[in-house]
Amino acid sequence: MFVVPYLYSFSPTLNRYLKTLDENDIHPGAIYYTDVPLTPESELANREAVKRGIELRAARIKDKN
Repeated sequence: MFVVPYLYSFSPTLNRYLKTLDENDIHPGAIYYTDVPLTPESELANREAVKRGIELRAARIKDKN
């Protein structure tokens, strides 16, 4: 309850995610079990963020070699 938000504070992306959840009164556990209007948009944004993160990580690894 206290550890995860503390850890999230070290990541701007996760911090923004938590802030968005709070602003929209969305409980993460409920996203996939209810008809929250933002679910489809949120799912697409999450997928794009993961893809972008993978691309950036791959580019950093490639640049180091």
